[in-house]
Amino acid sequence: MTLEILAPMPLTGDWPAGQTFRTTALLAEALINHDQMILPGFKLKHVIRDDKCDASHGSEVVLAEMSAKSTYIGLGGVGCSAVCNQASSVASSIRLPFLSYDCPAPELSDELNYPTLTRMGTVTTHFTEVVGALRHKHEWDKVYVISGDQSKYR
Repeated sequence: MTLEILAPMPLTGDWPAGQTFRTTALLAEALINHDQMILPGFKLKHVIRDDKCDASHGSEVVLAEMSAKSTYIGLGGVGCSAVCNQASSVASSIRLPFLSYDCPAPELSDELNYPTLTRMGTVTTHFTEVVGALRHKHEWDKVYVISGDQSKYR
């Protein structure tokens, strides 16, 4: 029996980390299906869709897929916090477990507002404080951070 996980991921858009998510999800899926130790007698299958790291598009993807097929056992993937916020509301309303692969916004930690959401990623709000403390401790004159679009991540 095949168990399908709807997996919207940011394959394009502002933060296309879904390329990595897809690779790791499919690797885990292959190992689980081959070894048959975690779900004996079952086969996992990710149905991967591009959420474009856009909240509106991500919600549309989830709603369209759920209306086309009601057999998904969970929602997995998603990495952008805005998409997690929207998708979590949809998942909660249809009682669908939701495992995000990132979504670092701290407000998503509120279990009352996001009861079906579990995140594998880390909240990153203290990043600048940690880097500042390291800079001070090691007496560095400069710290270089390599990231995406500089206009968004300064």
